[in-house]
Amino acid sequence: MPERLQYKKIKGIGISPGIAIGKAFVWEFPSFQEAEYTIDKPAIEKEIERLNDAINTTESQIEELQQTFEKEAGSQYADIFSFHLALLKDKWFRSEIERIIREERLNSESAVKKIIHHIGKVFKKEEKDFHQDRRRDILDVIERIIHNLRGSSCTEINIFPDEILVTRDLSPSQTVSIDKRYIRGFITAIGSETSHAAIIAKALEVPAVVGGEKITTEIKSGDTVIIDGHTGEIIIKPSKKVIAEYKKKQEQLLLRKKQLLFLKDSPCETIDGKRIYLHANIELPEEVETARKYGADGIGLYRTEYLYLNRNDLPTEEEHFLAYKKVVEKMGDKRPVIIRTIDIGGDKFVSALSIRKELNPFLGWRGIRFSLERRDIFETQLRAILRAAIYGNLKVMFPMVSTLEEVRMSHRILQKV
Repeated sequence: MPERLQYKKIKGIGISPGIAIGKAFVWEFPSFQEAEYTIDKPAIEKEIERLNDAINTTESQIEELQQTFEKEAGSQYADIFSFHLALLKDKWFRSEIERIIREERLNSESAVKKIIHHIGKVFKKEEKDFHQDRRRDILDVIERIIHNLRGSSCTEINIFPDEILVTRDLSPSQTVSIDKRYIRGFITAIGSETSHAAIIAKALEVPAVVGGEKITTEIKSGDTVIIDGHTGEIIIKPSKKVIAEYKKKQEQLLLRKKQLLFLKDSPCETIDGKRIYLHANIELPEEVETARKYGADGIGLYRTEYLYLNRNDLPTEEEHFLAYKKVVEKMGDKRPVIIRTIDIGGDKFVSALSIRKELNPFLGWRGIRFSLERRDIFETQLRAILRAAIYGNLKVMFPMVSTLEEVRMSHRILQKV
């Protein structure tokens, strides 16, 4: 008799490729229920000393995590924790918490939590939005400081063999701390392809999917789950037939991967001896190491839209420069890097920009036409590209060109900057 269709399939967003099959472990991060209380004036200095001890301990922990992760995945991925360390070393960050303690006479835990609102004003963000982009790193730092103020170790995620972690969100430090020997994959309710958790998952080659806000209630601990990091599919309580199908796909992917690894250092040539150069497409600077690992002859397309996404302001010239410099240096003089200038519009929108509505946005105000109209943005990006060009073999691509005049205008602006 045919098996009855009892499993549930959810379409999520694949953020790290691969197929994982295992038992679900649904984990909820304990919320901070810190009592807010005032401290006596004579105890203020002692309280600030307690705060500084906790911040120094947090800094040491992050440095240790960074060193460990560098050994596992390389320095380009370990740089993820540079923001954590920069925040902990920042004079304003520490002095602002101290000011709250002195002026409002609050305990350190409450003052540290309150700093989130202050940082939110700096970034023009609400506290709830910290979960939706890279500013999740700030919460990671705050959580660790509060743990150290409590005198407790950071909450560990104890994974058993062959489990798939299901949780609302993962901070960078939590992702790195998971035991890689056991975890088969993870599903988060929120996140994106550019989140640090996604970058770390790709670096560790762990399949991962973002499943939406209801995923932690749809899946129960102990449920058999299949995730496909390529398609973003999540299958809950699959039948034996479905499990067998995905195991076959999994085996085929592993076999294909081994075959490609065997060939990665061989020159790509046609039967008649014509040399073909294979270049990788990347979206994030951290992906350059994967391109090199698998033998790419260069970067054929470096998409730069990620610099503009998940923020209410525009990236600075320095932000552009550092992102491009990292990729160009890694590829060296012999491997070209082709950077595509911003291609906003169509299916990509940025909150910091006023994107006009069009009947067919894919053919209208986007790509090079957007850049030619917003020359302030275009020139900032071009200056950064030119600065990064001295570090390797860098080229520039203008997207969605439709006329010769657009090319000429772009060249004139390039000459100007």
